[in-house]
Amino acid sequence: MQQLIQPPSNLLTALSIAKDIEVQLDFHQQLWLIDYLQHCWKEFLSDQNWLLKLEDAKNSLLKMASPRLVWEVLLFPD
Repeated sequence: MQQLIQPPSNLLTALSIAKDIEVQLDFHQQLWLIDYLQHCWKEFLSDQNWLLKLEDAKNSLLKMASPRLVWEVLLFPD
């Protein structure tokens, strides 16, 4: 959670976090995490792009996409 106070700034960190999330959290916990990040990042980020990416990630998880891939795409720095 500490690594997700704000979006990752480099690719290696993003890939590492994505792996940890996919391994350590079940499906419902991952959905909860996305909701939590939407709430937290909305308060701290002026870039609305991240909020759109979070919503896309949630929709992808709900459509049973690969969780690891969803998190990698979401956390990939712009």
